[in-house]
Amino acid sequence: MKALLGVLLTLATATASDSAKAALVSPFHPDQKVYFDPITVAGVRPQDVTFSSKNGARLHGWYFTNKSGSSPKAILVQFHGNAENVTSHFAALAWVLDHGYDFFIFDYQGFGKSEGKPTVDGAVEDGVAAVRLMSQRAPGRPIVLIGQSIGGILSVKVTSLLKSEVPIAGVVVDSSFASFVDMGQKMVPSMPRWSVKLAAPSDAPFENAPAEVSPVPAIVMHAEDDSVVPFSFGQALFSKMKEPKEFWTIPRGGHIRSLVIPEIQVRLMGRLSEILSPNQGGEPPSPTAPPVPESSN
Repeated sequence: MKALLGVLLTLATATASDSAKAALVSPFHPDQKVYFDPITVAGVRPQDVTFSSKNGARLHGWYFTNKSGSSPKAILVQFHGNAENVTSHFAALAWVLDHGYDFFIFDYQGFGKSEGKPTVDGAVEDGVAAVRLMSQRAPGRPIVLIGQSIGGILSVKVTSLLKSEVPIAGVVVDSSFASFVDMGQKMVPSMPRWSVKLAAPSDAPFENAPAEVSPVPAIVMHAEDDSVVPFSFGQALFSKMKEPKEFWTIPRGGHIRSLVIPEIQVRLMGRLSEILSPNQGGEPPSPTAPPVPESSN
């Protein structure tokens, strides 16, 4: 059976370029380059955090403390995109430190200083470990997941898995999608869909995740001019979700640029304040099970 699948996969990708084949099989493009100095960009030095994923791989992340020095309104957990690493992606959320929020950004396996090799299933487990770690760091503190591009669908999946265990107050998704097969078809439009399904990561583990985010409030934002992940893909993800949810159309912004637009920043801060207020947005779901211990230092 494995031999047959191998033959089918070879035939399926015969017309694709080497780079397209690689992107279909694994959508991740990790590197270890240091992009930006957090002191220069954010004005603060983050805490280096190491912790373990389910398979034992040691992961690395940065924890940023808000500039007020007070207890954070919530902890934002950033799920970044499929390339580069925390040293570039943190810049998209550095501004929240001026608004009373702490945030934690981590690298999936194989990115930056994190051990291992990246896989879609592994990245989900990495996200689960990261969110549990933040819950342990500040028990009862609201947590908001923010996912960009592939990090969006990963954050949706992690929310669906942990919403009854961890006080997840909301999930914010920018420039994401619901289907790896759809993304593969966009990359290699000449390939028949059956062949893309063979080569791309399976959609099965994510099929029900958008609907299972509820009752956690979800905000999906997408730029109409996104040339990497089509606007319609963000709409498709949103359509699979249940209430409470809202879709923000960004007229111009490109891919994963929504959070650096000043108007969107103001709108998001206002909406999160409502969500976190018992009188306006409702209280975050109360966890019903204790978090699973993870190591950190």
